[in-house]
Amino acid sequence: MAPFDEKDDLDSYLHRFERYAALQGWSKINWAIYVSALLRGKALDVYARLPSDQAQNYDILKQALLKRYALTEEGYKQKFYESKEEKGESPQQFIIRLGSYFCRWLELAGVEQTFAGATSLMVRERYYATCPKSLELFLKERAVTELEELGKLAEQYEDAHGAKSSFRQELPSYRQVSNVQDNECHEQVQAMVQNNQMSFGGQQASYRHPMRRQYTPKQDRRNTAISETNRQEQSSGQPEPNENHEVPL
Repeated sequence: MAPFDEKDDLDSYLHRFERYAALQGWSKINWAIYVSALLRGKALDVYARLPSDQAQNYDILKQALLKRYALTEEGYKQKFYESKEEKGESPQQFIIRLGSYFCRWLELAGVEQTFAGATSLMVRERYYATCPKSLELFLKERAVTELEELGKLAEQYEDAHGAKSSFRQELPSYRQVSNVQDNECHEQVQAMVQNNQMSFGGQQASYRHPMRRQYTPKQDRRNTAISETNRQEQSSGQPEPNENHEVPL
């Protein structure tokens, strides 16, 4: 088997090694020693820095290598969401690669590769994206996988840290923003938008005062002409006659 190259995908390489070792009939106790002879670069540094007892355990060595190359649950999650079609890669090949990233994400997340397992993972990730950062870190530190347990721990955290309002910022909705009527509130909302504190659906919100009309240059010229006519009438003291106004003889 060829030595590991930094250009190779480490996860795929280790998977090929495991298949090769199984076909050769090697005992798993010796896998760490055999694979260490094939490592190069950063991968070899990981092996060399492990304590001797851990370096002889293939499972521990594998986890250390995957972590060094960011091939963890979070790493595969990012690969799944951020990967793009590579040059020379067909759409079918790209779709297969995305599928492999998703399967590895499920596997490392500790959930079953079933519809129920995928649903549990996606609901959990969506909850992490909407809850406060402190609560997200609290739950991730405990490696929660079951949704029921996730809900219980989240409620315990909120009870221990007070009401939700103590650590969640209430942001105005689109309807509330559109109904702003006074300049003072308008300035506060505008400041929130400029400071990137208001967003909807992951996109930066834009806001225009609902009572402030936007005039075009043509409208400005017409308004100027009307104002000039009114000024001249006021200076003459007599309104111009029209069909609804009788001028005394």
